[in-house]
Amino acid sequence: MSRVIISMMIISLLVLASCNQLPSETAQDFSVTFGWNTGTLPPQYTYAYTVILGQGTRGKLEYQPGYWDDNAQIWSVEFPVDGQQMHDLYQYLYNQKMFRREWKEGELMEGGSGTSLILKAYGEQYDIPSLSNLESSEYARVDAAMEIIRTLVPQTIWDEMDARQKEWEVNY
Repeated sequence: MSRVIISMMIISLLVLASCNQLPSETAQDFSVTFGWNTGTLPPQYTYAYTVILGQGTRGKLEYQPGYWDDNAQIWSVEFPVDGQQMHDLYQYLYNQKMFRREWKEGELMEGGSGTSLILKAYGEQYDIPSLSNLESSEYARVDAAMEIIRTLVPQTIWDEMDARQKEWEVNY
């Protein structure tokens, strides 16, 4: 009898673990890493950036002009992110069911920009496929989340990176 109970408990735990339902409360270890790149363009017009939002009250934008190589420049700027912004972002991502491992993928779009989005919460990591790999219904959901993440970086920083990128292009 006790083996039956233990077996049922183990099966129940496995089923619950596979559901991977996170609490709606913002995780203490909640963090976001969002990356975007232009895709294949001539080197002077190529760039990539990563927005890192994590524990605490600081975010970081890392911007890289040109292609990645051993001599690549990375322009890095920190910016404030308050607890309410992180809470609101977590709630949005939670309500949009972004904390999951299964995504509907469509036909690969070639030649466009590339993206990456990594969410961490409650000791788990969720890697969201590039927009170019997602089915249209998933694309819209992920693209909207990425836009919200972009808006957490102050506009003055985006303006500075745009100006530096233009200077990079001229001096290439």
